[in-house]
Amino acid sequence: MIAEQLLMLDIDVTQWVNLLAMFGNGGERPSLLVCLVDGDRCVKTWHSQKGVLWGFDFPGLDNLEQARAAADAEFVLCLPRGALQEIFYHAQAHVAPSDDYVKQLLNMISHALEAFNRVAVWHPKKPFTLKLPSYEWLERLFARLWPDNTTLGLFVFERRRVHTSLILGKASGQINLFTTLDGFGMAEKSLDFRLGHRVVAELIGQRYASLHTGLFIELPCLQEMRRGPKPLSYLHLAEKRGRALVYPKPFSLRWRLWAARRFLGK
Repeated sequence: MIAEQLLMLDIDVTQWVNLLAMFGNGGERPSLLVCLVDGDRCVKTWHSQKGVLWGFDFPGLDNLEQARAAADAEFVLCLPRGALQEIFYHAQAHVAPSDDYVKQLLNMISHALEAFNRVAVWHPKKPFTLKLPSYEWLERLFARLWPDNTTLGLFVFERRRVHTSLILGKASGQINLFTTLDGFGMAEKSLDFRLGHRVVAELIGQRYASLHTGLFIELPCLQEMRRGPKPLSYLHLAEKRGRALVYPKPFSLRWRLWAARRFLGK
């Protein structure tokens, strides 16, 4: 899904940092006590907010509630010594050099999770679940929703200035372009996407390939949408209020967005 010779152009540092920050967890993360154990003996303890806890009196695997309370943590995770080496071994052992990057990554994560779940001990219970989609499902979705020789765009604005942007190109079933609006000199210019979205789409089409669809959105609106329980319903309302815009919006995408809101409660 990712071309071996990926073309990366005009990546503004500020936009890149802002893009990565957007996908972080905006809320407060639960505190975690990690204990590296060797049998009944604790070799090292680390708190996600306090760092290494030197001299921590580990009460044993049978008294993890006592350890949690003593460290003032919400969760306790115990791993045997050598666990990381075992996890990385299983992750690397299932990577085939002939696979593309996406399949390699999915295989690595999947087998690393399996190895991790075999050795990890949680208290009170594992606070998250992660179910990876199959490569075949991703490949079908990828091909169905995004035609070859077109681009996808994400354009986030803060007070009419570009906060971050991302333009991806696709050809021969693979992502072959990674760039931003910086290449058009828009990083420092004032731009009202409600009036200028067609111009942005035309520029992208002239320089790279036609814009299949793009999300133009205000930064606060995107942050609110990510925190809410029904992001697609929120996006629909934001479009009506002029705080976001999906353009172009092919019929297949309009139908899928409507179906997700109507039948999946999104």
